[in-house]
Amino acid sequence: MEKIGERILICPEDLRGHSFQKQVELLDQAAETVFAMVKQLRKGIDVRTAREMNAKLQAIEGEADELELDRVRDLFQGNYDPKQIVFLRDLYGLLEKVIDRCRDAGNIILQVALKYS
Repeated sequence: MEKIGERILICPEDLRGHSFQKQVELLDQAAETVFAMVKQLRKGIDVRTAREMNAKLQAIEGEADELELDRVRDLFQGNYDPKQIVFLRDLYGLLEKVIDRCRDAGNIILQVALKYS
């Protein structure tokens, strides 16, 4: 997340006209799900709950992948300055990477729940 903030500070003018609301909503959902899984893990998460929460993370990550692909497609098919394409592509990739990390954390929590069930 820190890298995303740093990138935005480099060229804030290149963000005009671009909304990251959907990506941020997906990131928020993923982070909340991981938080809930960790909270449950501390209480002794059952495998069924862990699988359901992990499935939710997988769905969020899949939606984020599709969204990133749509945004990148728009960049390459649209009429954008090359610098703006590189800048926005970098931001899209970083946001996707954060959501991927949430999915990875969910996979680890599921493995722990399976191991100790």
